[in-house]
Amino acid sequence: MLIYLCTNAYASVNAPQGFSPLKNYPHPAPALKLTRMAVHVDSRGNKFGEQMLLDVINKTAMAANADNPAAVTGLFVDPKHQAIDFCKKYGFIDATSDQGELLYIPIQHCITLSADL
Repeated sequence: MLIYLCTNAYASVNAPQGFSPLKNYPHPAPALKLTRMAVHVDSRGNKFGEQMLLDVINKTAMAANADNPAAVTGLFVDPKHQAIDFCKKYGFIDATSDQGELLYIPIQHCITLSADL
């Protein structure tokens, strides 16, 4: 039985219309996107989702290195409605998108969380 599943991919983001692009980042800026995360219904309540999300955040932090902290700007996720509060508990914030609801956690927050693991 598959207990949980997680996939992520490289993505790129542009500054929203009316906002200036960040000067230390290329345009469009590189990012990571958590594209799919699920825990089997029989395995929920065992903190697998938390472990998975923290692992993805840790891997995102590893994508930024001391020589190039702009290697990625952070991690995006387009969660199902019932997962929004779960993601926000770990520092994800709302991100404007013409593709629907997105949440974002900045790379510096990923690095901070990763250091605490």
